Formats: sequence, structure tokens, C-alpha cells
Amino acid sequence: MSLVGEFKELGTFLQKAGNIELYNKLIAIQEKDLKIMDKNIKFKEEVFELKENLKIKGQLKYEDNAYWQIEGKEKRDPFCPKCWDDEKKLIHFIVNEDSTYWKCPKCQLVAKEKDAEFWAA
Repeated sequence: MSLVGEFKELGTFLQKAGNIELYNKLIAIQEKDLKIMDKNIKFKEEVFELKENLKIKGQLKYEDNAYWQIEGKEKRDPFCPKCWDDEKKLIHFIVNEDSTYWKCPKCQLVAKEKDAEFWAA
């Protein structure tokens, strides 16, 4: 039986026995337990996110004014360095038609490949 099921069974027993004081204490303990379970879930989600960021960080290389995700020996599309550095979000740069400028659709950063030039929109 789960902890929640045991709380419910004990609560039913205390109600039938007419022990309201113990029943109220049980409810308070159950509420604390639920808060602890909720915090535990949030911590697990945070640990997962941190592990994912570490994994991604290990695959990133900063070159030519952008972050590139390296898979084997291949570079994938350019990612915005501002969005990654500030928020740990991989946002693809949009490459203009002649492939000389990139623009981030989120923060509007514009970068020019290989020339160390950035513009904030």
C-alpha cells in the first residue's frame, strides 16, 4: 500500500473512532508529506535540466561568433551566443539569403560570420 493509501486508511479509522485531535494531526502530517513530495519532484526536474545543460555544454564549441553543436566531426547550424550564455537556451540563428549575417529570432542579436561583429536590434 502506498503512503497516501495508508494515510487515508488511518484517517478513516480515526474518524470512526471519533478521535478528531489525532485525525487533524494526521491531516497536518499528510499536508507536510505532500509538500515534501512536491519539492522532491521539483529537485528531480532541476537535476535533470542541469544534467542536460552539462551534456549540451560538452557538445558546444564557440567559433565564428556563434555556438556550434558538434556531433562527431560535424558542426550543426549556428546558435545564438547571447541566448545560451544568458539563459542556457539553444536558439538557432536565422541565416540571411547570402549567408553573411545571422539573426537570433528570440533576442534579435545579429552577428556577422568570422568578423567579430555584433549588433543588437
